[in-house]
Amino acid sequence: MKKILLTYIGFTAITCIAQFPNPIKNLTGECLNGTLSLTWERPDITLQYNNEWWGFMETSAPLIIACRWDASDLENLGIESGMTISSIGFVHPDHDKENITLKVWQGGSWPEGPEKEIYNQIVEPFSLIGYEWNDIILDPPVVIDATQMLWIGYKGVFGGQHGIDSGPIVKNTYSNCIYINYWNSYGWNYNWCLRANINNTNGKETKIGYSSKSKTENNNIIYVVYQDEEKIGETEIKTFTINGIEGLHNYCVVAVYNDSTMSKSVCIDVPCEVNINESNNIENLIVYPNSTNGKIVINSFEFQINEIEIFDLYGRKQRIEVKNKKEIDISDLSVGIYFIRIQTEKGVITKKIIKQ
Repeated sequence: MKKILLTYIGFTAITCIAQFPNPIKNLTGECLNGTLSLTWERPDITLQYNNEWWGFMETSAPLIIACRWDASDLENLGIESGMTISSIGFVHPDHDKENITLKVWQGGSWPEGPEKEIYNQIVEPFSLIGYEWNDIILDPPVVIDATQMLWIGYKGVFGGQHGIDSGPIVKNTYSNCIYINYWNSYGWNYNWCLRANINNTNGKETKIGYSSKSKTENNNIIYVVYQDEEKIGETEIKTFTINGIEGLHNYCVVAVYNDSTMSKSVCIDVPCEVNINESNNIENLIVYPNSTNGKIVINSFEFQINEIEIFDLYGRKQRIEVKNKKEIDISDLSVGIYFIRIQTEKGVITKKIIKQ
């Protein structure tokens, strides 16, 4: 029988898990008549076992590294059938990047192994960054059947090194497994640096991983909203509204999980019309047509226009127009919703336009 050599490589003080849990997605903002409305989508789920510190395990044979979750695990973690795996991540050294294949399996039992392989994807060597997380996008995403055991992993190379944490094992010794001629776990007291990012499409707000408990319960998320780096509120829903806003401001949303961990902030700039005294009659300013694939006209009546700025739905400035211009060609802009911020001698007003 061929002898298989499995050795540990010295641990390094580098974080194996992501330094921040998942942030919100697709933040958009709109401000009409001084009322700001922000909307966003819930964070994805990250499915993983590993803890903080990692090193490498070196092998003298090609093998498959995998983590598995049975149907009861998936139910406890809030993962339902129809959700999709959008990417698989792992930590790899800065060498031996050839012949690595991501794999997803479903069904089966332990120690017999998975019932069938439902996905595989070769990893391009140039896409891997040594000693860091590499989240490889799955094309297409893999649909989950939460009634069956789920396995994720990759096939490594001969003499390869595989990212691990310093332990202890999070769930049990059979959840972090290895295949060399047959499935085994060897009783190691550590976890693979391996994760799956799940597109959370079922409406639940859940944070997975980052826990040494064998059962992780569904966690609610508090969303904290900032204006120009100052906190202005928080909410448990995926919208936020505030009145009395004037001018252009930067807005950021941070997801705070119930274990107090915070995501990175997601930010946009949103222009908002200034409250103007009725005597100024700036509300009479008209921008038409509201929906166009070509030119828009600004009827400012007696007001002199000092500057015109156009922003997209994400608050990104698209253009600045010259002084006192009354007609603007937007045919070069992409189809979508835009905000035109008009600065006059009497103040500033923002109008929404639609580019067809």
